[in-house]
Order: sequence, then C-alpha cells, then structure tokens
Amino acid sequence: MNRPSWIGYTLGGRYVIEALLGQGGMSAVYRANDPNLRRPVAIKLIHSHLSSDPEFVRRFEAEAAAVAQLRHPNIVQVFDFNHDDDVYYMVMEYLPGESLQDRLRTLSAANQRFSLTAAANIIATLADAVAYAHERGTIHRDLKPANVMLMPQGQPVLTDFGVAKIIGGQRHTATGAVIGTPAYMAPEQVRGQPLDGRADIYSLGVMLYELLAGRPPFEGDSAMTVMLKHINDPVPNIRQWVPDIPDGFVAIIDRAMAKQPSQRFQSAGQLATALRTMAQNPAAKVVLPAIGAEPSPTIFARPDAQATGALPSVTNVVEPPRAIRPSDANATEIMPPSEPPPQAPPKGPASTPWALLAGAAVILVLCLGFLAAGVVILSKLNLTGAPIASVTPARQPTVVATGGLPTAATTEPPAAATLTLPAVVTPPPDNTTAATLPATAAPSVAPSATQPPSPTARPVPAGMVLVPAGTFNMGKGSSGDTSPVHPVTLDAFFIDKNDVVNRDYQLCVTAGACTNPMATSSNTHANYYGDPAFGSFPMVNVTWDQAVAFCKFQQKSLPTEAQWEYAATGGDGRAYPWGNNFDPKLLPTASGDLVQVGSFPGGASPFGVNDMAGNALQWVADWYQADYYASSPPNNPAGPASGTKKVLRGGAYGNPDPTVYLSSRRFQQPPTRFDVDIGFRCVMPAK
Repeated sequence: MNRPSWIGYTLGGRYVIEALLGQGGMSAVYRANDPNLRRPVAIKLIHSHLSSDPEFVRRFEAEAAAVAQLRHPNIVQVFDFNHDDDVYYMVMEYLPGESLQDRLRTLSAANQRFSLTAAANIIATLADAVAYAHERGTIHRDLKPANVMLMPQGQPVLTDFGVAKIIGGQRHTATGAVIGTPAYMAPEQVRGQPLDGRADIYSLGVMLYELLAGRPPFEGDSAMTVMLKHINDPVPNIRQWVPDIPDGFVAIIDRAMAKQPSQRFQSAGQLATALRTMAQNPAAKVVLPAIGAEPSPTIFARPDAQATGALPSVTNVVEPPRAIRPSDANATEIMPPSEPPPQAPPKGPASTPWALLAGAAVILVLCLGFLAAGVVILSKLNLTGAPIASVTPARQPTVVATGGLPTAATTEPPAAATLTLPAVVTPPPDNTTAATLPATAAPSVAPSATQPPSPTARPVPAGMVLVPAGTFNMGKGSSGDTSPVHPVTLDAFFIDKNDVVNRDYQLCVTAGACTNPMATSSNTHANYYGDPAFGSFPMVNVTWDQAVAFCKFQQKSLPTEAQWEYAATGGDGRAYPWGNNFDPKLLPTASGDLVQVGSFPGGASPFGVNDMAGNALQWVADWYQADYYASSPPNNPAGPASGTKKVLRGGAYGNPDPTVYLSSRRFQQPPTRFDVDIGFRCVMPAK
C-alpha cells in the first residue's frame, strides 16, 4: 500500500495517525491515537517496498515478539503487532521526553556533563532492564544513548530492540554480517562472532564512559577505524577528560569494557550493583579480586552455535522528543574486518549447557560457605531528574535539582568506603556468569508459617477474609529486589476477598469521596467503567492516590507488601497462591482483557483470597526500594519512609510468562501511573 501521507489515516481500523516522529531507510515511526483506550501510542511502520520480502517481515515479527514478552518499567512496552493489507506495523508505548543522546548534546553545548551520581543511576537502571531481558533470553545488541528515552521525571526507558536476538533463535543475516552502531560495539560483535549478554554489558560500559566524559571512548574518521579500536586499543584514560573521577568508576569502566567477555562483569546485575555502590559513595575505595579468583557458577546466556551475525536493524529512525526512539543514522550493517581473523567459538564444556549446569550446582554449593564473608548492601537511588554538573576538577560534584537541567553544587567527598567487584573469570567458559552472594542468607530454619488466630474485636466484614497473626519468610532468592529472604511477623488483619470492582468504586464517586478513573476503557472494551455488564470486574485505571481514597472511604487502607505476600501465600513459602507449580488454567494467562473477579476459585490463596496471582496488578501501600528487604523491620513492616515509586503486586492477564505471577514478584510505578491492568484491594486491622 503506497500513500502520499499517513497523517490522518486510520491504521488497522483503529489507530488514527497524527504526526511523523522519525523515519529511516527501513521504517518510520508515527504518533497515533488509540481511541479505544484513549491514549497516544507510537507506531513503527515498515516501508511498503519491504513488505514483499518474507525474510524482512519475519525479522520484523521477531522484533515485535521479542519485545512484547518483556514487561519492565524501564523497557518500552509493545501493545500490538499487525498488518493493514501489505503494510506491517508495531504499536508501542508513546514516551514523551528526550533521548539520552539529545541530553548529551544539550550538555555538551553548555560545556557540562552528567554528575557521577546521575550517570551511575542511569546506567544502573538500564542494567536492571538489560538483566531482566537477559533472564528471558533476549539480547539488545544495539545499546546506545539514542535508544534510551529520558522521561520527564528523568527515568530512563530502553527502546528499540530492533536488533535484539532471541538466544538460540533463527539466524536472520548472512554469515559474517555485523549489525550495530560502531561506537558501542563489543569486540566479539565487531568480529561477527556469536554473542551473549556480555556484549550488552560492554555497550553499557561505553555509555557510562560517554556520560562521564561527554564523548565515547573510541572515535575515528570511519566506522572501520572505530571498530578496529574496539578490538585492538585499550580503553582510553578517562582522566584526560575527567581528572577528578574516583578510582571506583575507572575500575568499573575497565571491567565492563574488557576485551574478553570472560573478564567483564558476568551479568548486568553485577554492573548495576557496583554502580549503585559508587553512586551512594563516589569516594569508595575499590578492591578488585584476583583474576580467576572465583569460578562462574551459573549460566545467564548461551550463544547460538549456528548464528554468526546479528539480526538486521529495522529501526534506523531519527527519534523526536519522547516518542519511541529508533536507531539513529549511525546504526549500520557492515562486514567484519579481515584483521584480526575471527576467533573460533568456544568448544568443549563451554558449549554444553547441561554439563555447565551440573558443574555450576557443585560450585554454588561450595560458594554458600562464604556467605558470612559479607557483601556491600546497596540503596536504590532516586532517578528523578537526570542531574548534571559542570566539570569541577578539585571536588566531586553533587547536584541540586531546580527543574529542567539541575544546577551543580560542590561538596567535599564522603568518607571512603570499600567496594569489592565480582571476581574476573578466566577463559574458556565465555558463556557463564559469576554469582554475587546475597547480603543476608535465608534463615536455615523456617519459622512457623502461621500461628493461631488472634482474638478479634469485630466479626469478619462482608466481602473480606481473616488473615491470622503469624510469622513467615518473606521474599525469594539470593539476589535482586526480592532478597534477602527474611522472617516477618504480622498482626491479624482482614483483606478483601476480591479486587475492588467497578460497581463499588462508582458508589464512592457518587458519594463524592472518590474521583472518576483516569480512563473508562479497558484493553478491549471502550465502555468498561460505567457499563453494568462489567460491574463485578476489577476497577482499573486508577492512580495510587485514588486507590487510597477509596480504601479510606470504606474505613480501610491499602495492604502493605508484607500483608499482601502473606495473604497470597499462606505463609508457607509457596511460589503461587495455589502451590509451587505454575498452572496457567488457574488465572487468565490466555485472556486479552480483565475477567470477572473470582473467576478462578482454584487459584485462591490458602486463606481464600481470589486473584492474587493474576487478573489485575494491585497497588500496595509501600514505597519501592530495591534493597529494602535487607533492612526491613521484623514486625509489621510498612516499607520505606519515602521514595519515587510505589509497589504493585500480583500479575495481570494475557502473559504466558510464569514469573510474572510469582507471589514474591515486585513491580514498581510512580504513584501517578494508571493503566488498564492496575487495580487494588483493601485491608483493615482485625482488632
């Protein structure tokens, strides 16, 4: 389908195209309006002359499928993929703001740079998103500032998985072809070798260097010159641009940009951990473990043994403010240099995942004996803003946000601390990762899951269930924001048996205690709120404050994280409300929209609470802090005193990923956020 202009056209009978945001040789990105959900969206539309190429269409479909499986607050969300006759398009979240590349240009023009703390926060947050994608088998392969959007509040969002590769997926390019942006490519990517997630870690190291120095580490007159520098040249001394940079940042950059993947951080999570330690105390003293001091116990990515190239980018589009930022014109498809010759892929045990897993299990058991050695406890730092600072060689800059681009102030550096980076792993196992020991080990003896109910001064209110007082182990795993596992004791409380429903929320609005929801449609129903047919469906499209107001109207409150998890699991450590084995038939994993509350009674929790795993995400009372579990009080924890995001618990609908529905899973969003899958329920004290 050839059209002189897409502006004003209704694509797929639904999306009204309003403006061109950017375009390249393969696709164009438009801002459009989705009248069903009453929200703006970004639509990536591949050029019609490419639609007749089945291979290109398959690549485009692969991109959409890869990103649609990723649901993370710092990764752009894909809503839809379809075609209108012979025009293929992908519908994505519309992101108002500016790209990180544009922010860098603005700072450069003003002779400024990002502060140490701001740069560490941005790259650590992106590393969290990259780690999430790696855990689900997706490598980005084109990380760069042009593919990062800065939200108006400063939150970075990773976009453009146009060259992403599903690990072990089908090869889509000619043998030896290389896709990416030369300034940010890892040496193995330049050579056209099979990649794993450590290529993304290298790119994050390049971006960290650029944010701190105001320029990328390697520059040249041609793409080939830059590529050869990535292979042959050491990382340029960043102190020629930032004389006062602390040793810790230099060590992190050098580790992330090591030529050999086995000598880098072995997971993006390790990089995020190191950066947050430095952001908390830029004067921290770094102690690097000896190379090969600790073997790598777990696999986080497996290179595709067949593929020797990367997926071609279908997103070479210049991005305007706060739309989805496709790749810029520097993203090119090139052939790898003839010198040095490509290295052979790993052989033997490194290419045998099951053998590695068996060995990893043994090593992991041995490593558990060293838990008492202690590790650095990190803080989740506020990303509000994206602060900057003028270059001041004598002192470390701190930032005072004043709106827009914050102004810089200088203070004496904090007292020295010690940061221990993860051990470097020696080749050949280039597809393994070194483990980071948890700050606190899970209790060796689990406390009793529940205790006899406390005497109550009131009967169980209608529509609620009693959760007796008890002690349980909260959290899951030895790393991430659900660790460490720790005992929590709660007083008895009542919790709504079901999510708050449309019908009850309307009564609150009629009484003047609540305000209308931010939107009245659901994912597929234009008149979801207000239609009696959906009166017993979950109330969604409300902010955190609106949820609080409703609970207050009913003389209740939002549950704390601890109350929510205890009510969902019964306190016995089960992974899901019904047990430890995921069963997609017990929640709406195949549904395209919300379902009536209580539709899956077999998925109720041990206390009889419905829909704790899926249907709608649920606001809880707590502010989000990634490492809060390390310092959480043991009795009736109420969460951090402040923050920038609130916690959501539970899953939603229409997602086949079992991890989305884990009872321990934590999501976070600004309290002003609302969506078609965000609801809530309330609690009250039992005495």
